[in-house]
Amino acid sequence: MLNPGDFMSWRRFARYVCLWGLIFVVAAVLFAPINTIIWDGGFPSAEYRFKFVDGDNHAVPGVTLQVFTQAGGACHLYPVSEFLPDQAPTSDADGNMVFHHASEALEFGGRDYRTLVGITWKTEKIPQYDCVFYLNASEVHRVRFHTLLPRDWDRLPSIARSWKQPDWAIRESQGHTGDWSAHRMRLFDGNNDGELDREERVAAHFFDKSMYSKEEEVAFRVVERTVVIRSK
Repeated sequence: MLNPGDFMSWRRFARYVCLWGLIFVVAAVLFAPINTIIWDGGFPSAEYRFKFVDGDNHAVPGVTLQVFTQAGGACHLYPVSEFLPDQAPTSDADGNMVFHHASEALEFGGRDYRTLVGITWKTEKIPQYDCVFYLNASEVHRVRFHTLLPRDWDRLPSIARSWKQPDWAIRESQGHTGDWSAHRMRLFDGNNDGELDREERVAAHFFDKSMYSKEEEVAFRVVERTVVIRSK
């Protein structure tokens, strides 16, 4: 049999549990995702003009660019058109390097989940690729591809060029007679884990579409950067 003191303690405990239960329910309602937004996007067409100089502002030739996924595998053709298995953008005698991304409009997508209080939970961000620059086999600069364009990229000057995607995909298709799916997997499974992660899937899809590209005029936004390579 409960005495009055025990009864009052039980009532306080019950009120405590009910209060926190109510808080939990309200929080769950307010912050639970109630709206799903499916979005599509792509990297804008851009011409990237890099100039490499040393600490004395002298041109640095022979800098090469390679592109990697977040899993660490090399990623050819996408998002840098000139980075292919048999070629890579390289700075010339004046230290200048030029490379491009020619947009195919819808290149990737994702989902955003929005709560009742307007908070958006992003489950998938834009694909992440690293542009890594080497000189004499040593890394001298690294940057995320999507950060190369400023937020106000639409205000950058543009230049129109006649453009056609490299014929790498066609050459691979014509030169391969075995299991195409397995071969395609080998081309884009850069980290050799037996499956294509998100960045690899996006690049592989771009590769497929490039087989059907036709020469056309493309307006490229012009991005200029100077990279100073310090001697070690």
